[in-house]
Amino acid sequence: MRHHAYCWLRPFTPPTKGRACEGRMDRAHLVTRQLLRREGHEALIPDERTWVPACRLHHTWFDNYVLSVPPTALPQAFLGLMREIGLDWWVDRRYGVV
Repeated sequence: MRHHAYCWLRPFTPPTKGRACEGRMDRAHLVTRQLLRREGHEALIPDERTWVPACRLHHTWFDNYVLSVPPTALPQAFLGLMREIGLDWWVDRRYGVV
């Protein structure tokens, strides 16, 4: 197994799935790129506040709702940005009320 520098999503893996990382490291967006585009914030897609580092396996599980992130674990910089651009409603819908 390859060493993974830091997979932010790994701690949220369901116990039945195991926790080993697999695949290359990706940018796992905490807010969908499609939503940012639709709401006129396409310039924020590469912004480090909108994504976390994750291995390919955990990124896929996150995108497919196999693993979930509790709202209390979301980075404060991400939450602040979402409030600033008026997408805090989406955060509440996706992750639960913070």
